[in-house]
Amino acid sequence: MDNLNNRRIEIDMIRMSGEGVSHVDNRLAALQLVSQSHTEAVMFDSSGEVRLLSDELFKAAPLVLRGTFRPITKTNVEILEKSRVEFAKRLDEGTEQKVFAEMTMSGLLKDQDGDVDVTDFLDRVDTITALGYQVLISNFTLFHQVKSYLRTCTRQPIAMVVGASLLDKIFDEKYYEDLGGGMLEAFSRLFDSKAQILVFPYKTEQSCMTAGSFFPGGAIGSLYKYLIEANKITDVSDCDDLDTSFLSKDIRLMLESGDEQWKELVPEAARDMIVKKKLFGLK
Repeated sequence: MDNLNNRRIEIDMIRMSGEGVSHVDNRLAALQLVSQSHTEAVMFDSSGEVRLLSDELFKAAPLVLRGTFRPITKTNVEILEKSRVEFAKRLDEGTEQKVFAEMTMSGLLKDQDGDVDVTDFLDRVDTITALGYQVLISNFTLFHQVKSYLRTCTRQPIAMVVGASLLDKIFDEKYYEDLGGGMLEAFSRLFDSKAQILVFPYKTEQSCMTAGSFFPGGAIGSLYKYLIEANKITDVSDCDDLDTSFLSKDIRLMLESGDEQWKELVPEAARDMIVKKKLFGLK
């Protein structure tokens, strides 16, 4: 590997089998590929096995929700299922959806030294896959980067699921200053003819933020209006009863403090696994 980097060669999958390597967890080996920048992303299927993303997405349409999933919540599942229904309206009959819970490497780091808590990482993967979802681990910080990578794996439609509270960041020009074309270049990568953003509401006691209630000012407002009218950004339907008041970090604090309320906020299969294996610092 001397003098080789991901501009010259990319190692996008590693999987070992056999008696001599039975002690190796392939998920941790795959994580190292991303951590050491040998590839930009790896995936695990719903059984927790390492898969090649390009094979998994062949003729399939990916739906991606980014989060910490520490742990995955009932709200996460409700968002994914409602988004799946919304996305299906835009797919040709017979097109298969692949649903991913995406985590970024930066969101997995436990400290500034770049170390990953591997036990915590595996806890997240185990509880997500227990619910039948696939996992995507990436080095990407911006949504247009994720979508561009997915586009190398499929020609089918792509949907990124985001909370309405993130819209102001997506439409903040400072995040695109490293691109020659700025925000317009980033959005040309994000919104191709078969890609869109599905928005779920963010609710507080005072308000409910949606794609329809977000109004950026100036020239960006005109761009946003175009993307709305072109159905590139769409609210997820049937979210009136969606409860976004509890985040994963709130549930984790309940787990660590012994507050039994967490059991009402986590899907049954994930809850049972957390209790059985004492995951996420459960007391």
